[in-house]
Amino acid sequence: MVRFVNSGTEACMGVIRLARAFTGREKVIKFEGCYHGHADPFLVKAGSGVATLGLPDSPGVPRGATFETLTAPFNDILAVKNLFESNKGEIAAVILEPVVGVFWKTPDLTTLGKIIGGGLPVGAYGGRRDIMELVAPAGPMYQAGTLSGNPLAMTVGIHTLKRLKEPGSYEYLNKITSELLEGILDAGKRAGHGICGGYVSGMFGFFFMEGPVNNFEDAKKIDTAKFARFYRGMLEEGVYFAPSQFEAGFTRLAHSSVDIQQTVEAAEKVFRQL
Repeated sequence: MVRFVNSGTEACMGVIRLARAFTGREKVIKFEGCYHGHADPFLVKAGSGVATLGLPDSPGVPRGATFETLTAPFNDILAVKNLFESNKGEIAAVILEPVVGVFWKTPDLTTLGKIIGGGLPVGAYGGRRDIMELVAPAGPMYQAGTLSGNPLAMTVGIHTLKRLKEPGSYEYLNKITSELLEGILDAGKRAGHGICGGYVSGMFGFFFMEGPVNNFEDAKKIDTAKFARFYRGMLEEGVYFAPSQFEAGFTRLAHSSVDIQQTVEAAEKVFRQL
């Protein structure tokens, strides 16, 4: 069963509340630098915009809201085992980005989710029927949202999934994304810059450092000042990347090989000017 909500933040809030309701436990494990929305329990060693601003936590979040949030370094299975050992019978859930948005090297236990909103605000969480039936109005765990499951987002999401199911869709996304990322990395290295990155289907990211980037501690060594100059240079060339070294980029089926080539050529020009 699946419950649709307004956003990824609400999906993460709902799934953690549901895990706590079902297990009767309160503690949750998250990984340093991973981002799960801006709800209070997740703003502990968070990534995305929080990492961009250099904020390990956020003002306005009371200690009580994060007291039951445990953290472990990403890619450190032993640290997770130790948390389970020292908190026996108290952990309700482990929350993890299936594909970390800043493209750290990931273990082989990750899976890739699908885009369900087609660009409109929507999130979802799901699970076994006996668990999901705890969610109101079927059960006692309250969850609501003004636009949850609204017809417009659902219609766009359905058509997006239909388009992605067409033969060759993911193959095409892989092709143009690999061409884009490899082109950017090659251009950066030829211009003498330390740079690394990765991609999964239509999602990609790159860092101004030699790499590899395995966890949040590695990510904090990135040359963010150089990225800022690169970002502004690309804007002048008419290319708009996410304005943060800690945000992922995305290609789409509408992008052509010409678009990719023009982007790589713009990057080559900017790299030479850095």
